[in-house]
Amino acid sequence: MIGVRADMQDLGHVFDEAVKDALVAVGKTIKTLIRKDFDEEHAPDGKAWKPRKSPTASWPILNRTGHLKNSWQDRIMGNRTVTVGSTAATAGFHQHGTRWMPARPMVPQNDELPEEWKHSILDSIAHVFAERFS
Repeated sequence: MIGVRADMQDLGHVFDEAVKDALVAVGKTIKTLIRKDFDEEHAPDGKAWKPRKSPTASWPILNRTGHLKNSWQDRIMGNRTVTVGSTAATAGFHQHGTRWMPARPMVPQNDELPEEWKHSILDSIAHVFAERFS
């Protein structure tokens, strides 16, 4: 008999590499979305960050030095997860607020992704798979 045999084990590594590339793309996409929200001074859900009590400062909210905005790093965890977090010690205070400071969320809360984030993440995954398999 003449035929073709495709062993999924042989193809598995190709898929695993594509998934890893997709995770890298998702991490980059999330960091881009965070930076965009910093530039536009709003939370991921589109709500504007509360203004400063004293409007005399001329720099953008949460972006006096750029340290917090540029502190976001992505890390691939295992074969199916990417995490993005800030290395800035003050990130949690700004994300959740304090008694003296309003919350200015930089990442989605309650594990619910805004539609813009969902679409951007899915687009980045689709782009990786289209490049790999077309």
